[in-house]
Amino acid sequence: MGESFAYKGAMGQGLESLLSNVAAGSTNWPEVYECLKTPLWYAAARGARQVGVRDREAIAEAVQQAFTEFMALDFSTVTSPDSIARKIAYRRGLDRGIAARRRWNREAAMEALPADLLRAEPGQPPGYAESAEEEFFSVEELRRQEERWR
Repeated sequence: MGESFAYKGAMGQGLESLLSNVAAGSTNWPEVYECLKTPLWYAAARGARQVGVRDREAIAEAVQQAFTEFMALDFSTVTSPDSIARKIAYRRGLDRGIAARRRWNREAAMEALPADLLRAEPGQPPGYAESAEEEFFSVEELRRQEERWR
């Protein structure tokens, strides 16, 4: 009775028998995923929360990566598949959380910069390419600009 409700039944006999079938050559990955999806979700969410991220998309991506990594394991050498699945999901949750945090910081930094300081390439004068539409020049226009720059 000391087990958590999320792992009761799913992590016991059911998962081990499913994985023994996988090791024998039977591919019943949807059933294995059904057994693992709740614990993987909780572990990935805990990892993402560790870095302050509560993004459902990042957590879903972490669960997908964790299950893909879990499928590649050699189950004849794994002693506790449920434990290793949760560890993988926690680590992928950390990874996705850190990536989401970096993306948010980069977007916030770009929004904080004034538009005249944004440059298309290093070394270009401010305001060189105001938008993607203005970057298209005709061949004659490019020749005239080259002559003017020389």
